[in-house]
Amino acid sequence: ALALKFKHQIISTIEKIKDDFISYAEVYMGLRRIFVKQFPYSIYFVKSEEEKLIIVYAVLHNKQTQRVLNKRI
Repeated sequence: ALALKFKHQIISTIEKIKDDFISYAEVYMGLRRIFVKQFPYSIYFVKSEEEKLIIVYAVLHNKQTQRVLNKRI
């Protein structure tokens, strides 16, 4: 049940990105970050307005270091 709730929160968080892109500032090398409600995770993403595309680079626990993000991109 917890896994399904986590999956639902990830999907709904990504849906928010589609509607409200401007409010998410760049945090690292062009990547933007949004926090996942009810879970200590963040989604790192890039959104291409021209291609109408959201690219998710990582879903990381908030305690993970910047080094983990560096390996993903």
